[in-house]
Amino acid sequence: MECPVCLDVYKQPVLLPECGHTICQACAEGLMSYSRFLRCPECRFEYSLPQGVESLPHNVALQRVIDEHSRSSIFANLRCEQHPNDAASLYCKTCEKYICVNCLFSTMDHKDHDVDTCDNTFTQEKRLLGDLKTRSEETRDKEMEYISELEQAERSLAAVHAERLTMIEKCEKGMVLVVKAMSAKLKATLNNGSMAHDRQRLQMALSSAKERLVDMERVLSDGESVFNIDVSTS
Repeated sequence: MECPVCLDVYKQPVLLPECGHTICQACAEGLMSYSRFLRCPECRFEYSLPQGVESLPHNVALQRVIDEHSRSSIFANLRCEQHPNDAASLYCKTCEKYICVNCLFSTMDHKDHDVDTCDNTFTQEKRLLGDLKTRSEETRDKEMEYISELEQAERSLAAVHAERLTMIEKCEKGMVLVVKAMSAKLKATLNNGSMAHDRQRLQMALSSAKERLVDMERVLSDGESVFNIDVSTS
């Protein structure tokens, strides 16, 4: 059960469907690191994989054998803590420890405890880990989708900001042109002789009005003098 590439126990074995040979998924990715072609390390058959190693099927049967062998090896080395000469073939869920048959039936230390075989416990734990991995992957996918949405929103906001900034700059330029035009028109008006002529006429009219006001004041003063004389005479 050794990979012909890494010479180690298969890890995530993938099946090469045409020739039937198997290699690790990571080894297959390494062989394809510079091209879209994969050459079988055993028979040299060449595979065209435009979608990458992910398109290769997993060797499920071999993976089961590897898991079973790994599990058997682990359980074969397990020893009961209380009886070191006996294999720990049972697992006490209440105490969370591996025990042997003597612990269960002879010493009665685990009476009324939740006890199961190591094989069943391993299967349940593996299923729980699989479910946890699936939920973690789903959570990761949702987070990646959320990040993608945030990045899209950021790009949209940046585009709107750039558009608004362009509009503001255009309005600013337009206002500057209007102010310059008004300034030029005002300067032309000030430099026009007709305004100076109108100013002169206004000053003449003002002087005439002042003279009339002086005449009226004089007449009024003369009238008061006459009135005072008449009164004194009578």
